[in-house]
Amino acid sequence: MQPLNRPPVHPVGNNDDGLSDSAGRGNTGEAPAAPSLPEAMLSDRILASFITRPERLAAFFNMVCNDLGTQLAAMTAAHEAGDRTALHDAAHAAKGVAQGLRDQSLSRLAEEIEQRAHRSDCSAVGELLAKMGDSYQLLKN
Repeated sequence: MQPLNRPPVHPVGNNDDGLSDSAGRGNTGEAPAAPSLPEAMLSDRILASFITRPERLAAFFNMVCNDLGTQLAAMTAAHEAGDRTALHDAAHAAKGVAQGLRDQSLSRLAEEIEQRAHRSDCSAVGELLAKMGDSYQLLKN
């Protein structure tokens, strides 16, 4: 997963978006470490910034959808190649993204794929991936 790109830190005063670095030091003039995507999804400060800057919500949503699409493609490729480890890892990542979106349906599908890959029971994974793909398309549109 790629880290979330954050606006540059201004050396004096607060950022105009009210965000501080992940260590909670506030604005120190240092470039903050970018949070991972799930951390960013759970950050109340980032969510609050969407109220004052709705264009950020659209950009964030597109980033999350792109990440979910990447994980879905990775699961499909791993399933077709018979690579249970890669399937498990991609399903685990997709589950995290879906949980961050609070999408229980996608999260349950990803978790089922993850568990089946772990148990070496990939018989229904193709059907589960198709359901996930349908849900992803609805989310994206």
